[in-house]
Amino acid sequence: MSGGSYNYLCDQDVCYPGYGDIKDMIARLKQLGGEKPAKDAKKAINMLRKAEDILGKLSPVFKSVEWYDSNDWGIDSVKEAISEYNKINHP
Repeated sequence: MSGGSYNYLCDQDVCYPGYGDIKDMIARLKQLGGEKPAKDAKKAINMLRKAEDILGKLSPVFKSVEWYDSNDWGIDSVKEAISEYNKINHP
């Protein structure tokens, strides 16, 4: 079996499941006069979504390192994944 050195990090679902709960809490906070905590909670949702986006883009890089460290792929696969990531995300 390939990979596994990092518990298949590249395939893990990083989505936070509680967005609906946080949105409900934001609405309730607003009803109770908690505008500032509601605003910070909204900011937290945006930060979590941004983190998910970044981790999703990193998945091919994570996979290449995981497979390399498991002796399934060569170093060229890691270098290629890093190069592709940089080309797309840091032009």
